[in-house]
Amino acid sequence: MRLVCAWCQHEGRPGLMREDDAAGAAVESHGICDDHSTRLLREIRIRFRQARPLTLRTEPASVPIAAMAGR
Repeated sequence: MRLVCAWCQHEGRPGLMREDDAAGAAVESHGICDDHSTRLLREIRIRFRQARPLTLRTEPASVPIAAMAGR
């Protein structure tokens, strides 16, 4: 069995991640390599931040700051 990165194949690269002849059949399965996995997670984080921007509090906190310092 050959395990190849589907993303690498889409880009025209071979993308072979692992090859195991124990199965005895010429089967190809797809996954995602470490490089593309890292890129995908980075892109997800960027898009999540863009979709949910931080909001600034414009009204005073209900608990005085001095009271929070004692926690």
